[in-house]
Amino acid sequence: LARNRGAREEGIRALAKLAEREDIGGDADESWRLALTWIGPPNKAQQPLFEQFLKTHPDDEEIRALLVKGRTQPASGAAAWRRDPQLDRGLKALEKGELQVAERELSAYLEKHPKDPDALGGLGILRQRQERFEDAELLLTRAVKGGGGRAWQSALDDVRYWSLLQRARDNIANARNADARQQLEQARRLKPKDAEAVLSLAELQAQQGELAAAEAGYRQALQLGQQQARALRGLVQVLGGQGKVDEALRELDKLPKAE
Repeated sequence: LARNRGAREEGIRALAKLAEREDIGGDADESWRLALTWIGPPNKAQQPLFEQFLKTHPDDEEIRALLVKGRTQPASGAAAWRRDPQLDRGLKALEKGELQVAERELSAYLEKHPKDPDALGGLGILRQRQERFEDAELLLTRAVKGGGGRAWQSALDDVRYWSLLQRARDNIANARNADARQQLEQARRLKPKDAEAVLSLAELQAQQGELAAAEAGYRQALQLGQQQARALRGLVQVLGGQGKVDEALRELDKLPKAE
């Protein structure tokens, strides 16, 4: 909807609601901001969309500047604002999942404008999708420091989170469990409402015989309402390991039959 000029405002309102969700909030937040920049300086009817975004992103200088420009420009006869065509092509390609086109356009634009926060942030998201987390973190850090502010902060937090999880998995595979535990704890603090770090830590604790701690982790994941089957399977196993057979059987009944 946000890419369709006729339905753009409706799409922006939908993205604003999606940005509040923990599971997809980061991606929706980026799309929300991007859709606002496609509007350019807003007319009077569009200004509330920008004001809503700035309530949760008060230090986004570009969006604020567009709003100010929209408020001060004449109601008609003003020249329409346009994003640089090359940057626009790159960001729209990224939005559509056309990663090769996005990389070509964004990289070429950054050669001419190496500090542009939207180009840096867009390329950072692209690197994240390629699972090149270290590169993504560097690019998004530059985007945040270069004026992107909170517009790219949620994406940076998301990249840091998945980077920590990936490093933890690598350490577990190489029997460096102490390092993995530290990384999983960091990831859990970074995104406390996402179950992946909680479950990964509980699984590591269960493997190391820390069944009571693992039980607490699995119960926390169930409270978060994510990956329920995985959390229940783990909980049943650690309850059984602690001799809590009746409780394990009750939890087992909650699993889907296919499990």
